[in-house]
Amino acid sequence: MLQALIGPSRRLEIPLSSIQVALETPMGCGVGTCLGCAAPQRESGYLLTCQDGPCVRADRIDWDRMADQFHG
Repeated sequence: MLQALIGPSRRLEIPLSSIQVALETPMGCGVGTCLGCAAPQRESGYLLTCQDGPCVRADRIDWDRMADQFHG
């Protein structure tokens, strides 16, 4: 659903840095130990939803990798 909103935002030239998204990832431990809540970060590596979120700026997420992150 978030991916569906990011596409139109890009077409309308709305900067992703002005959009906050709430990530709904599984959080097993809630402290970053299990890495179950990892979401791909734009620069490299991963954001941990339990530590960096659950709300993050949309420009911090690698949306191309996020599309398949949980839906293999």
